[in-house]
Amino acid sequence: MGIRPQLDRLLKRQSSGPNESERARWLDYAARAAALTGAIYVLSDLHSDASWIFAGQFGSVLGIDPAEEENSIWEQSLLKLMSESEREEKFLAELRFFNILRRLPPRKRSHYYLMSRLRMRSVGGDYICVLHKMHYICDCRSEAIAYALCSYEPLVWPMADRSVAVNSLTGATEVISSVSDTVILSKRECQVLKLISLGKKSAEIAQLLSISLHTVSRHRQQILERLRVRNSVEACRVAESLHII
Repeated sequence: MGIRPQLDRLLKRQSSGPNESERARWLDYAARAAALTGAIYVLSDLHSDASWIFAGQFGSVLGIDPAEEENSIWEQSLLKLMSESEREEKFLAELRFFNILRRLPPRKRSHYYLMSRLRMRSVGGDYICVLHKMHYICDCRSEAIAYALCSYEPLVWPMADRSVAVNSLTGATEVISSVSDTVILSKRECQVLKLISLGKKSAEIAQLLSISLHTVSRHRQQILERLRVRNSVEACRVAESLHII
């Protein structure tokens, strides 16, 4: 199983419900930004499971129509221009960025966005370097993520790191890599999850780690909450994808 299904479930659980006026405001912004900058802008509505693509002049380079709507939060017409490994890298960076935001106070999450270097196939058949930026937008009525706003444009300067989280207030960056994953779970939680992945029951885990059964249960619950998953099977899949275990 790839990263995308896991990220899809995590994001869709964030949405707190429809807000037509808010969505209209962001759709207008995306359309105007695409026209002004020439970049491709995508607004994804996590509640409605839909996305809207607005292509400026750069859209003609990738063969993207000026305006289109998709019944998915994933911009399929753009994703198909990447190799399978490139798509997996993109999804993994977005999952790691999501986990970085989770650790921040809600009021500070809007200060950060993800910036990535991608390779995408042009209409001429050649692969070109593209700068991808993504902002998660919280619902004005709650702390839940309601939208994802992405942009695609030509990469015009060397970008050493594949993906970075950017603080838009200070300009500080944090490289998105496996190091980003190490703070999601504590050392003990990683030990517990590793044993779970090996098929060990709670009583066995308690004996192997010399801790109480109650402590094992507490660690199991914290693992589910920290990884934003429903059960231990999903927790193991996400942790393996992030190379935590």
